[in-house]
Amino acid sequence: MAPFQFFASPRPSLTSITLPKTDWDLVKSETGMKQWMPPTNDMALSVHFFATKPDLPTLKNTTALRQYYRQQLAPAQGGLIEVEMFDWQGFPAVRTLFKFPQKPKGMSYLGAFTLPFAKYSFVLKIQAAEMGLTGKREAMIMPKMLSKGMIQMEDDSIVGWTADPYDHSIQSGNLMNLAEAAGYDAQFPDHPLSKARNWMSYLAREVKIDPALKKLKPFTK
Repeated sequence: MAPFQFFASPRPSLTSITLPKTDWDLVKSETGMKQWMPPTNDMALSVHFFATKPDLPTLKNTTALRQYYRQQLAPAQGGLIEVEMFDWQGFPAVRTLFKFPQKPKGMSYLGAFTLPFAKYSFVLKIQAAEMGLTGKREAMIMPKMLSKGMIQMEDDSIVGWTADPYDHSIQSGNLMNLAEAAGYDAQFPDHPLSKARNWMSYLAREVKIDPALKKLKPFTK
């Protein structure tokens, strides 16, 4: 099939998003979704296509969008690390990064790009999980901050260690801790959060979005 023939199609599909090539194994392929994993099985990359109206509340109010995600994360004890709107190859999109507690210990991190349209949406996800020894990043950074007085011990809590990245009035939930700041990624390149962020940067640059999607009715909320 000649490449241009797809552009004439009235409906988008998974093929509207082209991912960069990797040596990861395709582990799942079904209608509207494909997923790949590396041999280490500690990460997962997936692309999803939804032929339904997006459930996003808005792309016009970042504060409202962040609050929407906080509410969605709460039942699974998920924590918000990043929610940003950005222009992705001429399309309005949302970049998110969340964390979820694992059992019996550790965190898994989920980064995603959401590309919404009036009647469709695409979601690209990268997941990375802590395996083996967990908490090393926090264990190395926290003592340094305590010694510098950047955080303080009070009773059974550490004041200043955790906070919502956008609203410091929020005091409950699985809050982002200071060790999860992007500035520490280079110091801990093998940490799952560092890997997730690095992959998100790579995907934002290398993913190709079919220009034919500009023919679709945009998401206008």
